[in-house]
Amino acid sequence: MGAEKLLKEKYFMITFELQQMVPAKLPYYGPMIHGWLADAIYQDETLWKIFFRNPKVDVRPYFFWTETKGNTHYVRIVLLKPATRYVRDLVELIGVKQTSKLNGEECEIKKVRYEEIKITPCDVKEGFVVQFLTPLSLMKDGKILYRPPTLSELTKATIRSVNRFCKYFYKDAYPIHTKKEPEEGDIRTFEIAPYTWEYRRKGENKRFLLSGIRGQAVYSIKESNKEIGKILSLLQVFQIGKWLSYGFGKVEVNT
Repeated sequence: MGAEKLLKEKYFMITFELQQMVPAKLPYYGPMIHGWLADAIYQDETLWKIFFRNPKVDVRPYFFWTETKGNTHYVRIVLLKPATRYVRDLVELIGVKQTSKLNGEECEIKKVRYEEIKITPCDVKEGFVVQFLTPLSLMKDGKILYRPPTLSELTKATIRSVNRFCKYFYKDAYPIHTKKEPEEGDIRTFEIAPYTWEYRRKGENKRFLLSGIRGQAVYSIKESNKEIGKILSLLQVFQIGKWLSYGFGKVEVNT
């Protein structure tokens, strides 16, 4: 199964530690960081095509999400295979923005870290916890889900997202799938909050709405399931749902 090959792959992550002069005011800074990254990368035509506007590929070779503690933002960028060769160029470009602004407030790059990350296979079992660390925007019947996804919905969303990227970047693992229909599972408890971000693209009057849920859910299943566990283990690298280029869809599974 393709998931096995992905579990053995090497992935790399760059973490930028940004310190803002005043405490953070927004519930999530992903959309702001999207613009921050675009402003830096736009200066280099090659990197722009690789990271933002490749006409031959409809996905980008990286994921990112942000975490905020006090007045410090941690911007974590996971690089997929085609992007790893551009690490030095990317760090140099973003370093030009050592001092800049987020949400109108000055910020400064305090630290940059580059490291290898490996996927640890998990075996989902009774009472495992799923955290929606950044807004999760999944669709059903053309509408965004404002509830926790069932285990089946979560598994299928993961397979869809991973296959979109494998189609271009990990062709020897494409496609991944499960041998049988994923179990629906029961949601024992959950605590979630809706998230909405409204923005306007440069040069356009039209407003766009990004929305999803954040929080966590505890799932109950009939028996331990290693196959589903391998699929959900891929969430350590891959993000799912809509608006991934704005830092949405970072999900963490704790078993």
